[in-house]
Amino acid sequence: MNYIIVLIMAWGIFRLVSKFIRLVYGGSQKKIYLSLNLSYVELLFFTGYFLFLLWRFSSQFRDIPLLFSIPVLIIVVMVFWYVHRQALLGVLFRYHYNFKLGEGIKSNDLDGKLSGMYLLFVILETIQGDRIKIPYNQILNTHIYKKQSAEYKNRNLVKLYVEAGSFQDLQKKIANIKDYTLSLPYILTKHNPVITIADEKNGIYELDLVVHTINDRVAKILEAALEDKFNSKSVEL
Repeated sequence: MNYIIVLIMAWGIFRLVSKFIRLVYGGSQKKIYLSLNLSYVELLFFTGYFLFLLWRFSSQFRDIPLLFSIPVLIIVVMVFWYVHRQALLGVLFRYHYNFKLGEGIKSNDLDGKLSGMYLLFVILETIQGDRIKIPYNQILNTHIYKKQSAEYKNRNLVKLYVEAGSFQDLQKKIANIKDYTLSLPYILTKHNPVITIADEKNGIYELDLVVHTINDRVAKILEAALEDKFNSKSVEL
């Protein structure tokens, strides 16, 4: 019973420290790093506590057949190895590269904006607007560097629903959307709009438009203008 109380108390202490970090540092970069470090310490503590309990009650498992206990032990070791390896690589990633949310990551296989950091993986937003989960070992197995450019700043995804009778008609409308977007004064013309076809149903094409604006405020103006001009009237949004 005392072991359960220790477990509950430890869990409560970690939760209190986590809330204190959120209260003091808000949504700052320091809060993200401290929260992840706390999660790593918590992982080490509970792993150590679990191993202590195994040692403490090992005498009660002596009668378990080896054919059952060895596979279970191998699975537990493999899970522990994977989790702790990823968590440690996460610490190395954060403090060696010192990436901040919103910065671009570039390598031979990766190209996107860092939109989330967690204990075992990061979330990368590609230039097409997709969000992908990447474990730390995959990132650190290749040469990466920060991509300091406007390409990953104020990038916005606009969804349009365009009616077209044929593929040629759709291509013309996509060209018109690009020309109209580039004619607007508040976009970053250095980065051409990227339009991809996401879906099609009954002649209505769902288009994903990735466009770079000078700030978030004008991004909303741009989105409203594009929807008003190009969205099919037969689509209920």
